[in-house]
Amino acid sequence: MKKLIALLVSVAFIFCVSCSNSNESTSDNQTSAIDYSTMEVVRWEADGLFCYDYEQLEELSDIAVIGTFTQDSTTECIMNYDEAFGKDVLTFIYSYNKIKVEKVLKGNVNVGDEITAIQACGIHNDKLVTFSDMEPMAKGDQWIFFLIYDETYGGYWCTSDYSSRFPVPSGQSATLSRSVNANTEAQLVSEIEKMTHEDFGVYSDVAPMKDLYYDVITHYDCTLQ
Repeated sequence: MKKLIALLVSVAFIFCVSCSNSNESTSDNQTSAIDYSTMEVVRWEADGLFCYDYEQLEELSDIAVIGTFTQDSTTECIMNYDEAFGKDVLTFIYSYNKIKVEKVLKGNVNVGDEITAIQACGIHNDKLVTFSDMEPMAKGDQWIFFLIYDETYGGYWCTSDYSSRFPVPSGQSATLSRSVNANTEAQLVSEIEKMTHEDFGVYSDVAPMKDLYYDVITHYDCTLQ
């Protein structure tokens, strides 16, 4: 079980990102050989955009793909001098990885491409520090991603945190999602209701976006069979 420290810090996500242009960014460490499940988690509360319907999610996203993380993430830390502490302190953290595209749902990208993905979390002082309600993605993880490109960072963020990253349907859910109709809708809803926060890769106090997930997997063909 993860140790969870909820730090209610009034930090807007966009403000934190803008700090990266004027303050020092340093590589902290590689996340290889790190077991996230045993780490202390420090969650910083941040304002961010959330989507509640797939039309809005599609409109805001540059691309939508099914893909797999292919590397171990690299953490970058934004440090600022704080007079109260008399030293540089962490003000933002993010990490880079690569997504190998396995299916294109939207956008100018091709199957087999590897694109740079950025997460609002990373390792600092042997703790997992995050501005996100999603658990960190690791090498080998496969998801449905709705992504928006950031020229400053040279990569893609999830468009709206946990309302823009979803599990790839499998088993009965995959079969039903490809041909859902009035007769099978209730069955698919029932299958999704059985899914847990762990299936959606969110922390235990975060309610998965199950209604949005239903809309996404019935609007797009999100299966790989």
